[in-house]
Amino acid sequence: EILSRVSPILTMPPNREVTVLPKSGNPVTIGFTVTPRLDDQGSRVGTIISFKDISQIKRMQAEVIRMDRLASLGVLASGMAHEIKNPLAGIKAMAQSLQEEFVDGDDRKVYLDRIVRQVNRLDELLKAFFDYARPRPPMRKLHRVQDIVNEVLNLVDKKLQEKKIWWSTAFDPNTPPVYVDFHQIQQVILNLIFNAVDATDDGGKLLISAGPFKAGGKGYAHIHPEQPGKTEKPPYVEVIVQDSGQGIKPEDLENIFDPFFTTKSQGTGLGLAIVYRIITAHGGEITVSSIPDRGTAFKFLLPTEEVSE
Repeated sequence: EILSRVSPILTMPPNREVTVLPKSGNPVTIGFTVTPRLDDQGSRVGTIISFKDISQIKRMQAEVIRMDRLASLGVLASGMAHEIKNPLAGIKAMAQSLQEEFVDGDDRKVYLDRIVRQVNRLDELLKAFFDYARPRPPMRKLHRVQDIVNEVLNLVDKKLQEKKIWWSTAFDPNTPPVYVDFHQIQQVILNLIFNAVDATDDGGKLLISAGPFKAGGKGYAHIHPEQPGKTEKPPYVEVIVQDSGQGIKPEDLENIFDPFFTTKSQGTGLGLAIVYRIITAHGGEITVSSIPDRGTAFKFLLPTEEVSE
């Protein structure tokens, strides 16, 4: 029985990798090599199989691809800014002018209303695109995470009440202030809450928590404990936004931070890409774990002092 399970591996190419999904919900990429073991006469007497977790390498490769894509988007955004936004503004102005000539209920006014709504939607899409492609450098100051979270919850409280979503917060009393751009981190939390609301049925739950995080924590690819010859990283605060929603399909997890990737019919695919960009610009990192039909947890790190670029 053991031989029947191992034999497929023995016939694989010498170098291979597979991605597995453990119970934690974080995909892990395993690289392995298959090398024949030979005796003094050159006859094969066995096989040596070596395994290595290459998840960090794969994430770094994905980051390089993201940066290349971002550079291309920045050039594209510069050319699109006036070529698209100015005609849209003209269309909206003319449609609004014509609206005044018709009474409510007139089919022509209904059509004009639709034009204005669609122009507004395109304008929001362009704004999200420009926010991603040409990000504003963060204006960092020391802020309490509690203040940022509470400000966001005040903005979305009505939306949470409409869906009867029960929300709660949990802040470790020892949580230090974070060195961040208040409005950009507010945007991060706002986007994550909107995602949670969209993924959660009426009566669901939302939990936002924060507390001190020590470098080298499990699940983060680029935050390491102090090592000989390496500069110690500054301390971080970990923020978690967790919902009881429908979860994310395992095959979608590695793509959710990519620009224009979305599973929503009305989504732009830029919300989480902007979240990712803001967190990395602050010297932090974000991870996600999800179990279908049970919920999703986004965890991100924020520095408590200036991080050298």
